[in-house]
Amino acid sequence: MKVLLIQKYSGYGGVNTFVRNLNEKLKELRIKSLLITAPPSLHFYRKGLSSKTSLASYIPNTYKFLSYLDKKIQKEKPDVIHSQSFVDSLLALKYKNFLQTVHDIHSITCYIIQQRIPFFHHLITKLSRFQKFVVAPSQLVKKGLILMGFKNIKIIPHGVDTKFFYKRVRKKIKNSILMINPTFKKGFFVLRNLNYIFRELPPIKIYLVNCPYQLPKKYSSKITNFINPSNEELVKIYSKTEVFLLPSLYEPFGLVALEAMACGCVPIVSNMCGVADLIINGENGFVLPLKNFVEGMIKILKNVDLTKLSKKCEKYAKKFDWKFTAKEYLKLYEEVQT
Repeated sequence: MKVLLIQKYSGYGGVNTFVRNLNEKLKELRIKSLLITAPPSLHFYRKGLSSKTSLASYIPNTYKFLSYLDKKIQKEKPDVIHSQSFVDSLLALKYKNFLQTVHDIHSITCYIIQQRIPFFHHLITKLSRFQKFVVAPSQLVKKGLILMGFKNIKIIPHGVDTKFFYKRVRKKIKNSILMINPTFKKGFFVLRNLNYIFRELPPIKIYLVNCPYQLPKKYSSKITNFINPSNEELVKIYSKTEVFLLPSLYEPFGLVALEAMACGCVPIVSNMCGVADLIINGENGFVLPLKNFVEGMIKILKNVDLTKLSKKCEKYAKKFDWKFTAKEYLKLYEEVQT
């Protein structure tokens, strides 16, 4: 079987991590997998659609990219075409062996499709009829797709590289929590409650990764902010921390929570995170409502045996190695072919 993986641009981020690992694992399963990205000549398109990008310039570049893909498809003649973008789904009009993974539904592109240009919203939902199904990484994304008019939706969660993400230290630092990129959307509200948190949990140690905000100096001895750590350094941070917080207002999946879990870091996530699908309260982490997130977190840190839970997290994360994800997609590829 030959699979053509379409990726708009290479780099960092959840989608890129997904495509890179899926590509590697498919090859390990003896599947001929080809990864196609937009060429340098389409660098303007590669930046995506933003408030600074006019539709008048974006649409022609989209057409160029689709033409580029069409030529690649005709040349390679893949058995399955696997896209990661709504735009690429236009190819489903021409090719029946098409599969789309929708990683996110709150991008600016989708906003324009739904709100500013109803015609495109209508077009995208019509396109769904030309695909046997689309894939979502979580129930959260599936619900959004249903609202957009999609019907045949399969769920395959993202994975984690357990050969790289694993516990590197014997003992964790007691009463330690970690947050990555705690912006407004990623749950900065937790850090607005520092006075309450330190009053209830005096010995607590907070680790942050790429926190963009200035925090009170009086807590400088209890808060450490790591700026742009390498992947190796990040694994060490996961490994030494007891609890990982992901209190996002909206998170389509949340790969970082699965990475933390693989390193024995107990995840506490909001009910607006897709990764909540994989968490069983009290068994391998906790899912809390946003409204009571801080209070719930404090209650867990005061009353739960995190050492015992940490071992369960490590064991559970191994079930979701990227090879598991690749095997699930392979089943769908076979269905797409028939």
